[in-house]
Amino acid sequence: MKKAIIAIVTAAALIVCGTSLCGISYAKMGNDLSKLGFVEMEKDEVKIEQEFQEVTIRSDIAAVTIQSTDQTYCSVECYQDKKAPFDVRVENGALVIDSKTREDLTWYERASVFASTPKVIISLPKKDYGTLLAKMDTGNLKIEGPLTFESMDLTMDTGDVHLSRTITSKELHVKMDTGNFTFEDCDAGSVSAELDTGNIEGSFLSPKAIEAKSDTGSVHVPKQTEGGACRLKTDTGNIRITIAES
Repeated sequence: MKKAIIAIVTAAALIVCGTSLCGISYAKMGNDLSKLGFVEMEKDEVKIEQEFQEVTIRSDIAAVTIQSTDQTYCSVECYQDKKAPFDVRVENGALVIDSKTREDLTWYERASVFASTPKVIISLPKKDYGTLLAKMDTGNLKIEGPLTFESMDLTMDTGDVHLSRTITSKELHVKMDTGNFTFEDCDAGSVSAELDTGNIEGSFLSPKAIEAKSDTGSVHVPKQTEGGACRLKTDTGNIRITIAES
């Protein structure tokens, strides 16, 4: 009996010591798991000299920023897994950015990638583009204008989408599982946004005929029937929309 008690006390002491050591190490790394170094990350910048009109982004884990720039060329800055860099290319008149986490990663390497958060910053020199297609599993998408797209189709499993000073001349379509969809000083010919869990909040530059529904949450939208079609739905979350005064 005494041996069993001693074994239990010893095991508990080892667990406490191990947890304490992990906590101390974590604090010394500035609470940054990426410094564990299970996956080697690198920075890279790609200068795009070919002409393109469309933009396509496919990513499983990344924080993506699309921004306007005064420079005369497009640049793509990447912070990425050195052994699985982003595939950046121009194909059939479209700037294509693909990323995919390596299948051979162990669980702790995968955790390191999550902690490091691969990043992409796309700087667009022109102000008008065709279709923006973004399909992302986990991460955030931020679009900072002034930029105009003919249409935007944004799909996100887990993460937030934020638009600023962005115009969509035709249709803006957003589909998200978990995350918030926010925008400011934006506009679109028509809007369709559907979320499972998350808030929809933003300001349009022109009137919209808004149909908004939240199964669990509050809805505050302008009561008007004129303007472009705007259908907003979230299963769990709030919807708050304003229209800029003309």
